[in-house]
Amino acid sequence: MIKTCELVECGVQFEAQSRRARFHSTTCRVKAHRGAPTSDQAPATVIKQEIIPPPAPEPPAAPDAEPVIGQLETLARAELEQAARLETTLGQAVIVLARRIDRGLDTGPGLASLVKQLEATLGKAVANSETRKGPVEKARDEIAERRAKRSA
Repeated sequence: MIKTCELVECGVQFEAQSRRARFHSTTCRVKAHRGAPTSDQAPATVIKQEIIPPPAPEPPAAPDAEPVIGQLETLARAELEQAARLETTLGQAVIVLARRIDRGLDTGPGLASLVKQLEATLGKAVANSETRKGPVEKARDEIAERRAKRSA
């Protein structure tokens, strides 16, 4: 049975294997599925698709502009300064994580993962820091040292 491809831009005559065949090739069938006009459509029903360009990227901030510091970054910075670890590699990693959390772009599991990583990195950054200990911890350490001296 000879049929004509229903894709308007094609119109090729072909030998149909089935009486339900509408297109002569997979390419024409896929084009029709994706919205190309076919002969069974009236020209008025074909909808022209408008291409919307992506939004223009924001211009980069001026180099001399002060970065906005969020609450979490402020707290992390204070804790690192108290432990004298702000200028270490781990200290800077903590600041980067705190800034990302402060921006608020991450949600759900991504945010939970960032918070967990911040906690672990901050713990490593300030570990074994004498300035981090409060008066109670210092007193406990002194008592432990005295007991160790007595038993020795």
